[in-house]
Amino acid sequence: MSSLLDRSDQKVVRELGADKAASEFIGQASKDFDYEPQWWQLGYNSTGELVGFIQPVLYRGCPKDNLEEGTIYYIGVVPKQRGKRYIYDLLCQATYLIQKIGVWRVFCDTDILNTPMIRGFQDVGYHQFSSSW
Repeated sequence: MSSLLDRSDQKVVRELGADKAASEFIGQASKDFDYEPQWWQLGYNSTGELVGFIQPVLYRGCPKDNLEEGTIYYIGVVPKQRGKRYIYDLLCQATYLIQKIGVWRVFCDTDILNTPMIRGFQDVGYHQFSSSW
């Protein structure tokens, strides 16, 4: 939490501290989204080092044609592993899990200044449909 690139998350960490912000963040997911604990996964490289994590979830109350709407509630790459394209693998895994559940759309967002995440979404095939005001 202490090395996040999203400005709104940075603000919460400054106000609450990293541990409390992480706790609040996880608690909020339980209140607002549906998910199975096994969907939240850690990613490791070929040498067994932790490279990041994914937290795919389903929106509540957004079904369409008997399918749910999904999102990647949170995704992160460990700071020392950034720049090695692990975001691609993490995004692919999170998207795969959501699609396997059965969704009509995967909707994700990020801070407009978080260019590594934006580039990651684009590399995996997500389409940008809006921008900052």
